[in-house]
Amino acid sequence: MRIKNTPSKPTSHGKKIIFWQIPAALIFLIASFIFGYISNPAWSIESAVQSIKKTLIKSDLAIVEDIRQEMGLYTSNGLATIFLDIPFDSLLSIEEKRTEALIAGILLTSDDDFVPADMHLNDGMSFPVKIRLKGDWTDHLVGDKWSFRIHIDDSQQAVLGMSRFSIQAPETRSYEKEWVYHQNLLQEGILTPRYYFVNVVQNGRFNGIYALEESFTEDLLESQNRREGPIIRYSEDLLWKNWENLNYQETNLRDTIQQIGEFWLTGAGDSEITSFRQNHITKDELLSGELFAAIELLSSFNEGLLPGEEVFDQELWGKYFALTDLWGAGHATAWHNLRFYYNPITGLLEPVVFDALPFEPSSVKDRLAFPFGEKGYIQQIFRLPGIQKSYVTNLERVTKASYLNKLENDYGDSLDHFHKILTGYLEKGIFGDIPPIPWNDLWLRANILTNNLK
Repeated sequence: MRIKNTPSKPTSHGKKIIFWQIPAALIFLIASFIFGYISNPAWSIESAVQSIKKTLIKSDLAIVEDIRQEMGLYTSNGLATIFLDIPFDSLLSIEEKRTEALIAGILLTSDDDFVPADMHLNDGMSFPVKIRLKGDWTDHLVGDKWSFRIHIDDSQQAVLGMSRFSIQAPETRSYEKEWVYHQNLLQEGILTPRYYFVNVVQNGRFNGIYALEESFTEDLLESQNRREGPIIRYSEDLLWKNWENLNYQETNLRDTIQQIGEFWLTGAGDSEITSFRQNHITKDELLSGELFAAIELLSSFNEGLLPGEEVFDQELWGKYFALTDLWGAGHATAWHNLRFYYNPITGLLEPVVFDALPFEPSSVKDRLAFPFGEKGYIQQIFRLPGIQKSYVTNLERVTKASYLNKLENDYGDSLDHFHKILTGYLEKGIFGDIPPIPWNDLWLRANILTNNLK
C-alpha cells in the first residue's frame, strides 16, 4: 500500500532550509540588491556587483583590523611568540583527557597521552612536535588556557635552546616571582630549569602569555655547565593515583591531610626512585651505570646505610635551603617536587629546583619555608650537619642589605617589565589578581631570618 507523504514541520535538524538558516551576509547582499533595484530601476547588475565588492572590501578591512589589533597584543610586549597548531583529532584526544581529569580532580598522564601537532617560534619554519596536557591539579586545565608538555624529537630543532619543555598559565607558578627565584638560583650555581615568558598563538588564536619551563634533560645540564648525568626523583604515580581515589574535591580533606605533616596517602619511602629520560639513559652504558649509582646512593641514605656527606653535595644543598628560605619558596621542598642530579665528576647528588611558588601568602612570615615543619622528608636532608653549616653561612650572606640591593639592581627592571605586561592582560580577563612585585616581602623575610639566626 502506498503511504501518502505528509509535510513535516521544519526544524533546525531537518533537511529543509528555512529563512533563518541562511547566512546573515548572504541575506544582507540579497536585500541590498532588491533595495537598490526598487529605488532605482535603472540600477544595473554591474552596479550591484560593484556595491557588493565594496561591502566585501569593508568587511575584509574590518577582519584585517581585528587581526592587526590582536597581533599587536603579542608583538608589542617584547616576548617571543610560540605558534602551536593542533590538528582536530589531536585536540579531541586532549579534550577527552581534560574532561576525565576534571571529573577525577587530578590529571593522570603517561607517554600514551602524547598526540601530534606542529609549532614554530616567531617567524621560523614549522616543525612537528608531540604534546599532552600537564599539571597535577586542575588549575592547569581551567578556562581555555591549558598547560601543555611539549616534546621536539627532531634533533635539528629547538625552542630557545630546549627540546622538551612545558607551557602553563603564569598564575600556576606565582607569576613573575617564580622567574626571579629561578634567576637567583642560576646566579648561585644551583641547577634549575630555564624559565621564560612567551606569547602563545594556538590554532590561529592569541591565547595570552604563558610561562615556559624547561624539562629535565641534558639540555638543562649543558646550559649550566654540568656534564650529562642522570636526574632522578621519587615517582609520583602512586601519590596522584591515591588522590584520585580519594577524590579530594568531594571529601574536602586536602587541608586536613596537609596539616597532619605529610602526604599520608603516599610518601617518599613508599615511592620508587626513577629517572628522567629513562629510554635515553638505558641506550648508553656509561649513563646506565651512573643511574644505578645514583639510585644506590639515595636508597642507601634513606635506609641509613650511608652517611649524608657521602651522598649529597652539602655546600650546594645548604645554599639551596638558604635561598629557598629567603624567597619563602618551600613548595619546591615537598618530597614529590625533589629532583636529584648525579654529578659524575663528584659522585654526589645535587638539587635540581623547580615548582617553588615563592611568597605564597602563608610563607612570608613562616619561621622556615619548608612545608610540614619538622615532619617532612626534606628534614632528613636538612638536618645533616654539613648542610646546616652551609645553610647558616649562606643565609648570613644572602640576607645582607648589600645582597638584596644587588638582586634588585640585577633583576628589578626585568621584573617590572614582566609585572607590567602581566598586569596589562589582567584587564583583558586572562589572569586573576596579580600580587605586587616581591621586594618588600624579600626584605621582610630577610629580617625575620636574620633575627632567627641571632
